[in-house]
Amino acid sequence: MEMNDGRYRVVIEGVSPDVDGGCYPAKGTVGDIIDVEADIYADGHDRLSARLLYRHESDGDWIEAEMRHLGNDRWRGSFTAGKTGNYHFTIRGWVDDERYAVTYPRELIINVERERAGYGAWYEMFPHSASLVSGRYGTFKDCEARLPYIAEMGFDVLYLPPIHPIGRTGRKGKNNTLPAKAVDPGTPWAIGSDEGGHKDINPELGTLDDFKRLMAKAKKLNIEIALDIAFQCSPDHPYVKAHPEWFLRRPDGTIKYAENPPKKYQDIYPFNFGTDDWRGLWEELKSIVVYWAEQGVRIFRVDNPHTKPFRFWEWLLAEVKKEYPD
Repeated sequence: MEMNDGRYRVVIEGVSPDVDGGCYPAKGTVGDIIDVEADIYADGHDRLSARLLYRHESDGDWIEAEMRHLGNDRWRGSFTAGKTGNYHFTIRGWVDDERYAVTYPRELIINVERERAGYGAWYEMFPHSASLVSGRYGTFKDCEARLPYIAEMGFDVLYLPPIHPIGRTGRKGKNNTLPAKAVDPGTPWAIGSDEGGHKDINPELGTLDDFKRLMAKAKKLNIEIALDIAFQCSPDHPYVKAHPEWFLRRPDGTIKYAENPPKKYQDIYPFNFGTDDWRGLWEELKSIVVYWAEQGVRIFRVDNPHTKPFRFWEWLLAEVKKEYPD
């Protein structure tokens, strides 16, 4: 980016970190030292200087840090990411006299999250399989009993597949067979039944209080609970009756179940993100994440994110982080 201070042509280019020309923020975690680099050069042989300007989104004024010359035309300045949120930064350069400084015309962004967003050791466990008694459905209380074992192995995140009511229509049996037997629990990703949907808990696992107690006991062992976000429904989900317009349909009017050829998922209906009521759908899906955040969950694993619009995830993440930046 060429800029003229009235006497010299100053060039600031090759700025990093810069993701896709500033379309997306770079990433960091609290405590990271953020190194900002750029190629900076100018006409002539007079002294060239540069400063990094940065600020947290909650701050009004720029904080300045000297940039040092690394050799050739490369310069570097640094700052420490002290809290979560977005840090904005740009660069100022001048020749000889700062009164004639020019500023890079774009502000770039670093999105800073808490430390565990950078790394973690995940242990996946199906709660209904946690029972030590053959033939008995596992519960959250059974999961509690296994927490010391998980902590002893060094895991700090316990990931639970969907904990919601499981549909019965199209339920799969052992090894994906149809029809299911009466004793088959079905896949937890076929979410929704007469007992509720994404904001409800499979009563065979326990209650919301049982789930909160599991989270509390896990926290004492430095373990966080991660929940699965699966934006899809069983044919029995309350959404299917209340909002039939949210689902994909075949020419004959029937709802199209999910497929991943050659696999067929007769027990799962995908959402139609292109529905005329997309705003209503998006807001409802956001409310699911917010609901579980209200219960204390801070980590989510997302099922098949690539089958949902990229714009949806950008919007959802931004909206949820307004209320829950962690």
